[in-house]
Amino acid sequence: QLQGKTFLVVGAGGAGRALAFGAASRGAKVLIANRNKARAEALAAAVPGDAAVVDWQDLQSGAVSADVLANSTSVGMVPNVEETPVAAAAVGKFKVVFDAVYTPRETRLLRDAAAAGCLLADGVAMFVGQAVEQLKLFTGTTQPPVQLMEDVVLGKVKVGGS
Repeated sequence: QLQGKTFLVVGAGGAGRALAFGAASRGAKVLIANRNKARAEALAAAVPGDAAVVDWQDLQSGAVSADVLANSTSVGMVPNVEETPVAAAAVGKFKVVFDAVYTPRETRLLRDAAAAGCLLADGVAMFVGQAVEQLKLFTGTTQPPVQLMEDVVLGKVKVGGS
């Protein structure tokens, strides 16, 4: 339930846009932080409601808080697994931390958030959810093999011929 919650999107690319629009459509107050402030401003202007831009340095220093932090950047993805889009000292300012990165599943951002006592959500559900919707759209199936798809992403099922 996002109605009345503050939802901070880190990143202003395609995934960030989807998260921002989705949160706004569910009644959240959307904040956007991006290293390129002009891109954050452009996204904030496009989002319905009163989305606002958060200064990147304010985010890093811990001056920003929200109910949800949603990282939509690739920061922390293989091979740069020790990088994080938000400083460890600032992560405790959020109740829920979502990281769209799915390789590795447990990113440094999520480890820092766990240590700060935040609720966590990893990127596997978003990745598989997108694949499910694409499969429905392209094949017309109404019963995609969701568990199998998640198992493949997590490496529990071997695919291919080697």
